[in-house]
Amino acid sequence: MKNKFYKVLLVDDEPLILSGIKFLIDWEKNNCQLVDTARNGKQALDYIENNQVDIVIADINMPVMNGITLQHELKKRFPHIVTIVLTNLQEFELVRESLRSKSVDYITKSGLEPVILEESLHLAKRESDKRNKLANVDVIKDVIENNNSELLNKAIKNIFVKSI
Repeated sequence: MKNKFYKVLLVDDEPLILSGIKFLIDWEKNNCQLVDTARNGKQALDYIENNQVDIVIADINMPVMNGITLQHELKKRFPHIVTIVLTNLQEFELVRESLRSKSVDYITKSGLEPVILEESLHLAKRESDKRNKLANVDVIKDVIENNNSELLNKAIKNIFVKSI
């Protein structure tokens, strides 16, 4: 069976950080494909609207749309996408806010090392698999419920037709 590759989008307004993260780990070895980068949350959303993304690694403080707002939008519009928060800040309120938006990890840029990024990606991939399984269950549930209602409607029609 072929390994699944998770599509990762990096979002940070600092080009040096984007470049550094790109070359920090062997993405392919981690079953990930770095699909693109964005300089703010709006660019990230624009990209995501037209492309498949499984994991977003996003800075918190960015112009135009910050990382927390991006997380809220992803949670509403693309709940299957898993986020990892990346920031220079070490403030508890931001950690709590990112966790409320279902972020799987919160890492500081100053502490970013290959092993830490790989551990975060492992958590994100596991969460992505869970979310996709739940989405599939929901689809199957909807099909079953719709089919049952269709069967019920057919039965009711048959009952009325036979009684006339």
